[in-house]
Amino acid sequence: PVQFYTAIFNFKNHLFADKRVRQAIALLLQRRLIADKIFCGRARLISGPYWRGKAGNDPAIKPRRHDPRRAAALFAAAGWKDTDGDGVLDKGGKRFSFSYLRFAESSVQRRLLPILREQFRKAGLEMKIETISWTAGLTRMKQHRFDMTDLNWHYYFEQDLYQIYHSSQCAAGSNYGCYQNPEVDRLLVQIRSTVDAKARHALERKLHRLLHDDPPGIYLFNVGDVTLISRRFAGARPVATEELQLEVTHLDALVDTLLPMRDAVEVRAPEAARQRMVEALQAALRRHGGEGGR
Repeated sequence: PVQFYTAIFNFKNHLFADKRVRQAIALLLQRRLIADKIFCGRARLISGPYWRGKAGNDPAIKPRRHDPRRAAALFAAAGWKDTDGDGVLDKGGKRFSFSYLRFAESSVQRRLLPILREQFRKAGLEMKIETISWTAGLTRMKQHRFDMTDLNWHYYFEQDLYQIYHSSQCAAGSNYGCYQNPEVDRLLVQIRSTVDAKARHALERKLHRLLHDDPPGIYLFNVGDVTLISRRFAGARPVATEELQLEVTHLDALVDTLLPMRDAVEVRAPEAARQRMVEALQAALRRHGGEGGR
């Protein structure tokens, strides 16, 4: 599977009600820089919830580029300006201040959120990081008691986004931010009931365009899995569902190195152990041509 990372807004917080504000926030992020720092070049920027190889993805919709000037114009159009000179945007006496829910077990968030906070700070947004366990965080998301957070979902050959974005799923589904858009609701129902693949994909492309214009969150990047295959399994190949998948074959030495260190990938493991595993993988990729048989 290929993962796609999305920062989600909680629409019960009126800071995010105006789509111009959400578009502006997306323009503040230097996502290419973030992706390279966190995923060592394995991540690709995305513009929506469909992977690029799927017919439901609209290739004309590009990821939003880093554009702080355009972001400032959108904030101003929505009424957000720094009127008191304290470095934080305000509107009607309310400061643009919010908290970002971080899960203590997430090594990705540990590296991601300080970068987001700094990029937001430069634009006049005050972001506070609240760290709790995944279990407690999931409860909070289900109760819609957060401002922003991020999740990573998985791409499949057929994406059913009903549970994530339909307004009815705010109560008991995975629409944790309570995103509501009547046209999105209509399309999600129509996509589910359309058997003809061509017609369904056309509807999905329309949904992609709509979610880009009225974003429920910030589509960050997708990340393919790294597959390690020992010589003992001759002829075995992973199923490539997306060009991001990276296949590393016949690396017995690497497998022998990594297997004893498999606990190091757990977030509770010491950082030094996890770093040794990353370095071992990078060294193996360099020895085998850098691309590892991509």
